[in-house]
Amino acid sequence: MRAYYLGAVAAVSALLATTFASAYNDDYFNSSYPYPDAANKMREYHSTFHYEFTRTLLRAAGYTANEAEQAAVTCEATDWQLYYTKSNSALLDSYFIGYTGLKVGVNNTSRKDYNQARFWHFPRRASTTSSGAVTYPLADVSGVKSNTCDYFSTSNKCADSKKPELSIIDDWALNGNSKAISSANLTGVSTPTIAVNGGTTQAAGAGSLYALGIYLHSLGDSYSHEACMKTNQFNYHPEQESKDASTYSASGYPQCSSENVHGNFRASTEVAAAEFNGGNSKLTSYPNNNPTLPWTKAAGRAVYAVARAYASKWFSGTRAEAWSETDRNTFIDQFAAQTTSTNRASCALKAWDSLGKSETKPPSCP
Repeated sequence: MRAYYLGAVAAVSALLATTFASAYNDDYFNSSYPYPDAANKMREYHSTFHYEFTRTLLRAAGYTANEAEQAAVTCEATDWQLYYTKSNSALLDSYFIGYTGLKVGVNNTSRKDYNQARFWHFPRRASTTSSGAVTYPLADVSGVKSNTCDYFSTSNKCADSKKPELSIIDDWALNGNSKAISSANLTGVSTPTIAVNGGTTQAAGAGSLYALGIYLHSLGDSYSHEACMKTNQFNYHPEQESKDASTYSASGYPQCSSENVHGNFRASTEVAAAEFNGGNSKLTSYPNNNPTLPWTKAAGRAVYAVARAYASKWFSGTRAEAWSETDRNTFIDQFAAQTTSTNRASCALKAWDSLGKSETKPPSCP
């Protein structure tokens, strides 16, 4: 299956040459149009962070190839509900297919729905997981908060004694509390359902590997959108309310506008860009004019820390970590430093292959 992937990358090399840096390197392959049809959307249009990078970190943390694939395909599929066709008049099936052929669809996590998007894709994050087992790493950016609810002093404040959305999600996914999401009584938010390999829609299952994948997606997004929260006290793309990205961009919210952050998906001639366009002059206020590195590094370390700390919930016995802490962090830093989606995918795929060979050090990237 890897040959297909590399062929797809080669076919779009001209497009990828203009790929922008992202908040945590969440950018997308696309061979023809930002609303791909069912035949071409498997790999050309997806997040290298949520899929390739996440599954590699899971495997390095001791998960088997199949376990890592299941969680990572679900992690990426969390983004796929309600993608539109070119005409914007019809909806595609919501699923993602991994290299092994595993096909997972996730519902109730739509990025196009205001309430679901705020909960699953712009979650606020406490300083630790709800059980306290993991202290979330902080991005190396001045003024960051350990509890991202603390960014919201005047608007969109966290409810329930500053309990962040990610704490509700991790109670469901990591602690196995099946009522965690429903009992939060949040408008428009419900427990996700999944469909695996085209099968019947079913509950994602509290404490399952599918739930882990959904949580890891939200965890990554809590970092990728943190600059928006920190700068503007928004936990959503503002045009999701106004339907006018250009107005919000011009009004001083460049870190939050999806036109800047994700590329203007509504323009028929627009190639799908990445999160946080590093070449956009409106975003040069980031440290060293580079919005990519600090959020990506922190998100990668967080994904690994949670995967390792909670591993015993998904497999019995003791499984050794594949890499030393130094080598693991070197891999994360090298992945974060890549400036094209081609190199990011290559970096993660090379490391995945080395794990399959039981090599004890990740290869250099790209």
